[in-house]
Amino acid sequence: MPIRDSFGSPRAVDAPPPVLTSIQQFAEAINAPRLDVLKQSWGRAESVYHEVDARLRGDAVADLRWMRRSACGDVRGPGAEALRMLLGATSGRFTFGGDVEAIRNAATLGAAPRVVTLGGGSPLQRYSALAELMPFSGAFEKRSETEIAERVVAAMNGTRLLFVVTSFESFDAASRAVVQMLSATDGAVWLVPGSELPESRTFVLSTQLEARRALDITYAAAERFVDSGGFAEYLDNGELPRDETVSPFAAIGEPKRKFHVLLDE
Repeated sequence: MPIRDSFGSPRAVDAPPPVLTSIQQFAEAINAPRLDVLKQSWGRAESVYHEVDARLRGDAVADLRWMRRSACGDVRGPGAEALRMLLGATSGRFTFGGDVEAIRNAATLGAAPRVVTLGGGSPLQRYSALAELMPFSGAFEKRSETEIAERVVAAMNGTRLLFVVTSFESFDAASRAVVQMLSATDGAVWLVPGSELPESRTFVLSTQLEARRALDITYAAAERFVDSGGFAEYLDNGELPRDETVSPFAAIGEPKRKFHVLLDE
């Protein structure tokens, strides 16, 4: 499903090569043992991991710790597909409640828009939420909201910008007025607080999509799960782990002493 902007228009993004193709090329480059799944044009990347893991289980000397840890991780929001859309767009308004650093880091790669963060000031200090606009407008001094907005718009000519609003609660009235004027102009992408784009999430690799979606755990719990005996059943049959396997309190034992408190009626 293509990602659409807030106006309903699909955004064209450069599609990366198929993952299975990259795996096949890497396997040939290192002269890896032949895998049955790579003989099938319709195979999936998860199936490659499953076949390798199944073969290594029978090897008594194989150390699977690194292998198993690579089966889980965090997908930083908004995710690769949404990032490609955002960094390739020239205008649009989207809502996002995740980590802005992921967007900043992605924008440093290749031809991408300049990320400008707005917010983080004090509601009592004039223009305190607009510090990153100074390279475009110059020192604010006694300039009016309209003058600052006009200077930023003039500086935007030929420059792709991605404005990220971290929190409207920290905006003073003057900062809010400038942002409202800027958002009414074309030529920039806006990210405002909300939940339209995906947030960061933990994943545990699985060949069965339903099992992967049903496994809602923290990253620390995922690390414990892939090191447990139940991970093989999850890979082979999509069997979800018992609650005590992934509980964040699984490593906490029973107290050595029990204290009873008597309350007077």
